[in-house]
Amino acid sequence: MKQLLHSCPLSPSGDDAVAVGLGSAAVLILPAAALGGANRLVHLPLQHADGEEVPGVFAVAVFPDGDSGGVVAAVARGDKTLSLYRVGPADSAAEAPPAVLLTPRRISCLAFASVPSGTEAGTPEQIVLCGDYTGDVHAFPAGRGAPAARRLMLGHTASMLTCMALEDPSRGDGDGDRGTLLVTGDRDERIRLSRFPQTHEIAGYCLGHDGSVTCVDIGRAAGSGLVLSGSGDGTARVWDAEDGGCAMASYGWEDTGAKNGSGAAVRSVAMARDGSGLMCVIREGKGCVEVLSLKREGGRSDGT
Repeated sequence: MKQLLHSCPLSPSGDDAVAVGLGSAAVLILPAAALGGANRLVHLPLQHADGEEVPGVFAVAVFPDGDSGGVVAAVARGDKTLSLYRVGPADSAAEAPPAVLLTPRRISCLAFASVPSGTEAGTPEQIVLCGDYTGDVHAFPAGRGAPAARRLMLGHTASMLTCMALEDPSRGDGDGDRGTLLVTGDRDERIRLSRFPQTHEIAGYCLGHDGSVTCVDIGRAAGSGLVLSGSGDGTARVWDAEDGGCAMASYGWEDTGAKNGSGAAVRSVAMARDGSGLMCVIREGKGCVEVLSLKREGGRSDGT
C-alpha cells in the first residue's frame, strides 16, 4: 500500500496544498489564493549521482510551515529514507538540500502533527508520523534543525500498516471532550482508534471489513465525528469516531474487479469536514471519483 496523494488547508484562504507521488517523482501543487501569485507546481527532487536509479516514492504528506508561512512536505522512498522539504510562500523551488532521515522500515503512510514542545514557552513542535510495513508508527521531529531522534507511538501487532489519518482541529475535526484521534488501518482488516499524542490509549476498533483496509479519512456529519474507510473487499464503510462501534453505513458495488468478486477494491476515500455528509470514493480500475451522501434519519445512517 502507498500514500501517493495528501493535502492540507493553508491560511487565510483555506485552499489546499497538495502533495503527489508519481513513480520516483514527487511534486507539490500550491494554490495561488493561499500563497500569492499564480498556482505553482514545485518538484521535490532527491539528490543522486548521474546514472543512479532513484528509489520509488512510497508516501507523501504536506503541512503548513508556521515559521516561514509556506509549507513543509515529507516524501518517503523505497530506500527507507524520509526527506523533508521546505517551500517558502513565494518560492518556486524547495530549499536544497532537503533534510533526509533514515527510517527503520519502509514507510507506507504519513501524517503531520503539532505537539507541545515541553519548553517553558510551550511552543508547539512539528512532528511527522510514519506508519511502516511492520505495523508500527514512529514520530520524527520535523522542525528546522531538529535532531533526527524517533519515538515509537504505536504498533499493530505485526500486521502491515496500510493507512493513517489524524484529526485536524483547524478543519473542524475533533471533540474537545475526547481529544484528538489518530486512525490507523492494517492489512488484517482492522482499524484502530487511538488518542493522540497519548497513543497507548485506545478508543476502540472498527471491525467489519472482509479484506485489507486500504484507506481511511475523518469527517463530521450532523455534529458527530465519523471515520470513513475503504477496503480491498470492495466496500466503503462509515464508523462512529467515538468508539469505532458498528458501521453506521456500508457501501458496496456489484461489479467485478476485486479478488473476492464482490466489487472493485476501494483505493482512496475522503469525507467533507463541513458536516454535509458528502464523501468521495475512488475504486480500482474505474477511472472516476464517485460522490456519496450520508443521510441520518432517526439516529440511523443510510447511504444514497
